Amino acid sequence: MVSKGGSTSLPYYTGKRYYNADGTSVILSRKRKQKPGIGTWCLAIALGFVILLVLKANGDDDAKTILRRDDSDVWVEIHPDLSEKNTMHRELHKRFHPHAEIRGKKQWIVSGKHGDGYAHMAMATVMANGTVLVAFQTSKEGEGKPDQHIAFAYGERKSEDKISFGKVVRAPTAGGGGPGSSELGVVWSPVLHTCAETGKTFLFYSQSTKNCRAPGGDVKVIELDPETQKWSAPETILPYSKGNINKVIANTVTVTRDQKTWILPFWRERGRCDNTEVSPSAGVLISKDKGKTWKAQGSITLPNTWLIEQSVVELTSKATNNGGGGGGDENDHNNNISVNRIAMFCRTAAGHVFRIDSNDLGATWEHKAKPVLALPNPNAKLTMKTFGPSGRYRADGGGKNWIVAVMNDHKELPQPYRRSRSKLRLIVSHDNGKSWTRLASIEEGIKPGLRHHYPTLIPLPKFTYSGRESRGQDIVDEEGEIEYEALIVYSTFIMKGFDSKGVTEGIRATLVRMRLPD
Repeated sequence: MVSKGGSTSLPYYTGKRYYNADGTSVILSRKRKQKPGIGTWCLAIALGFVILLVLKANGDDDAKTILRRDDSDVWVEIHPDLSEKNTMHRELHKRFHPHAEIRGKKQWIVSGKHGDGYAHMAMATVMANGTVLVAFQTSKEGEGKPDQHIAFAYGERKSEDKISFGKVVRAPTAGGGGPGSSELGVVWSPVLHTCAETGKTFLFYSQSTKNCRAPGGDVKVIELDPETQKWSAPETILPYSKGNINKVIANTVTVTRDQKTWILPFWRERGRCDNTEVSPSAGVLISKDKGKTWKAQGSITLPNTWLIEQSVVELTSKATNNGGGGGGDENDHNNNISVNRIAMFCRTAAGHVFRIDSNDLGATWEHKAKPVLALPNPNAKLTMKTFGPSGRYRADGGGKNWIVAVMNDHKELPQPYRRSRSKLRLIVSHDNGKSWTRLASIEEGIKPGLRHHYPTLIPLPKFTYSGRESRGQDIVDEEGEIEYEALIVYSTFIMKGFDSKGVTEGIRATLVRMRLPD
């Protein structure tokens, strides 16, 4: 430090301020902050506009944009207007477009007014004798109440546009231990499957344990012998005790094309207990012996959302999950050979469906699930099935393999519709989920608290009408379009605390006929 008495003329510092050699303090000039000019503001506005355009191009619509579409959309019988409403989805084919129509009127399998009872989580299968079996969880008081059990409704298709369902009956009780009884615990989420080779019908479900109730618990199964028409005793295939966490199911079994592997998606969810040893996660149950034994694979998690109520589809060759956009390859339909690749699509709380792929039929999974930006999700179940290829029209690879989804086609809506679920639509992909096209709608009505949701989609067997049979693979028209028929079952109810006037609640069914280019 230079002293005050020094000869130097340089300023010196005392620890608080600078001084000149003569002892006077130094006033340091400071640059004045400049306000942003008009050029800076213009640049910021232009950049914001570009960001909005990018989000719009990726189909990342907000709820208000979705609601504004209601005035112009007519979803009765549609060839998609790809130039306007579905600009975020690529054109399916240069010559042919898919087509779908709702057959007949929507039917109530079980119905009532708000407060009459609770029926939810509908599932369906076509049994070996051709009867349609629908199962659902039901209670007089509400979801998760002590009397919740599984109920059945049997249906017969006596005309091309209607399935006639009988009275609702309890599922087998097995002396208090079956899914038709809640004596051993609350019963949840039925999943039905009929084996094409043996004719056996399987009912999978989860049952809460005394250690940890709601939702889920042990995953169990009972089997129906097609000859004796008797159900087996319940068998636990994945216990709560494995990790001390509830196991829950909600979607159909996927059977690979070679019929050798069955895949049942499930997830682990914390119940009303605090002794969980593992984190909530998604996985699959795999059987290599047509349902005799099962092995759990996968423990898939994301930090900011759950992955639940998954739907699994088998892919064809060259499928990739590119950037979360949905997988697929430009030439997938030219090489429809299975390469042990499956994709799992999940319900999330993140505004979109998330997808994760496996290259070995579920034994291992990709590192991270990614969002499918073309498929918004309001934190609700979706369902998917594959249709085709038939190989009867195009010889190059046997035709297209179609993924058909039914889901609520919107994000979480703004108030007063925040708890509503609407826009239940049929959406298809021909390229392993790389692009998607809206094809038809099952429900579009919206009301605060009203929910049309939890769909299940199953293919229907042949039905004779107008002198010919229908099941998709069996009808190829002169333009090479394959005709398929399917059944969709879903729930309708209104949340507590909302106006229920004019609302009928229960389980509904609708038939849909699809023509899909091969």
